[in-house]
Amino acid sequence: MSNDGNDENDGKTPETSWKTIDRVNKEQLASGDGVRFKRGDLFRGTILSQNGVTYCAYGEGEKPKFYAWNKNLGDATL
Repeated sequence: MSNDGNDENDGKTPETSWKTIDRVNKEQLASGDGVRFKRGDLFRGTILSQNGVTYCAYGEGEKPKFYAWNKNLGDATL
């Protein structure tokens, strides 16, 4: 997963990564699959973890950040 990703992608490589946690939650993952989050990115939403699936980070830099609320409450346009 990457903030530069696209939920229309297949999600199988960094170049074809998904963008949102909602997209990951919709996927039927199998035991042994892995979901990797790009370091330095910020993700919003709640991950519905699946048994046997590994969740980790990739790339260099700061660990990815996860905010359970799916909206930026600091955004004055909300």
